[in-house]
Amino acid sequence: MRAALTLAMCLYAIAPASAQDKGADWWTRLNASQPADIQDLIGVEDDPMETFVRVTSRAVYQEKTGGLIKAVRADHFLSATIDRKTGAIAYSFVFWASYSGDRGVHIQRVNAEGPSGPVPLEHAQRPNEVDGCTRYGCVLSSELLAIVPRDVLGWAATKPTTSPWKVRLGFDAGNGDRETSPVEVAAFLMKVDAVAAQMAKGESPEP
Repeated sequence: MRAALTLAMCLYAIAPASAQDKGADWWTRLNASQPADIQDLIGVEDDPMETFVRVTSRAVYQEKTGGLIKAVRADHFLSATIDRKTGAIAYSFVFWASYSGDRGVHIQRVNAEGPSGPVPLEHAQRPNEVDGCTRYGCVLSSELLAIVPRDVLGWAATKPTTSPWKVRLGFDAGNGDRETSPVEVAAFLMKVDAVAAQMAKGESPEP
């Protein structure tokens, strides 16, 4: 499983510069929306040179914070790959961060909030990369992918919007929780199901 996850990480190329920071106002509007209202933000990547079609919620929301010396730019979203031949679907949680510091971030465990308590997720982390250095230190980036069971996502999609779905990242010292709106989860699953149904009929998935 770990080898398969590592391969999946290599296949997933993140380009953070293309994402948008929509801020707190967008988070409020997102939670006031219906899943069908944000379907156009759920992306479909249909590359004929790949053996799968990818569905991602990357464009829905991105967090960005920063300061004069210390800056953190982070993104997390949901991704699914649908096998062209078998129709098998793999769901994942993707986390990316860019930050200033003198050492890399090492994520030791990932737990997702589930209907009966925390659910440990199998995960893989790309090596920390150095994006550049100044007299204040270096800018590093890190990326993680964790496999999420469909039933956990299905439960998360039914949570009230006042209670975001949480994924806990356990670092070398301490931990941090990433929150995803149930509206985003529900919209993501709707799109995955729609694309899978189109592929089962031999149709090209609609973007």
